[in-house]
Amino acid sequence: MSKTLHFNDWRIHHYTDVSSTQDMIKTHLSEVSGKTRIAVQADVQSSGRGRHGREWVSPEGNLFATIAFRPERKLAELGLYAYVTALALYDAVLHYDAGRAAQVALKWPNDLMVNDQKAAGILMEHYSHQGGDYLLIGLGVNLASAPEGKSVLAQCFGGVEIESCDFLKTFLTTFDVWDQRLSSGGAGEVTAAWQDKAWRLEQSITAKLGDKRYQGKFDSIDDIGSMIIQLENGTKRRITAGQLYFGDETDDN
Repeated sequence: MSKTLHFNDWRIHHYTDVSSTQDMIKTHLSEVSGKTRIAVQADVQSSGRGRHGREWVSPEGNLFATIAFRPERKLAELGLYAYVTALALYDAVLHYDAGRAAQVALKWPNDLMVNDQKAAGILMEHYSHQGGDYLLIGLGVNLASAPEGKSVLAQCFGGVEIESCDFLKTFLTTFDVWDQRLSSGGAGEVTAAWQDKAWRLEQSITAKLGDKRYQGKFDSIDDIGSMIIQLENGTKRRITAGQLYFGDETDDN
């Protein structure tokens, strides 16, 4: 069961139940044209997934959505949309309680943290279809419930009830704002804004790249979104991918 609505330049397909919004949106890519971009939202996902193929638990009441559009930037620059999306999520969350800014932070590269616990995640995928290139961005936001050790926005914000459909519209509005700021102000404006909200900046971090580990502190991010780690010997290393552990974090995070 599904319904379709239009919101600004977005066409939103809302499903009751899907395997994953990331897969379902691929059946709608022919609708992307001109300014029209698309989103798929589901009340429940049976096979939701996060980064590194991890399962994303998907109970009703939370936001499960994927957006898709034709990016105008070069392939090497598409990683900047992780920061656009994270900043849009940050602003969307604070739309419901602006006084909670001190509790909300952005974890490199794809998570939103509330009270030092994960409240939302992002999954980006570059996808080619019928000769066209698309960027798919999946969102999972713990609006009403979460696994143990994760944040629930309703609880963090004094029990306020946030409807998933309303939150998606709020996010699409803030995403459009940050997408325009990327176009007008350039990558530096977006990455600087993200760094101002970074979780555990200048704190200890371990980067696991294959069978190698690098330990140091989270120094900054550069203009293409790579993390810069200052190693224990004082040198700096650029990190573009891999598994990261802040402080005493483990693989479970």
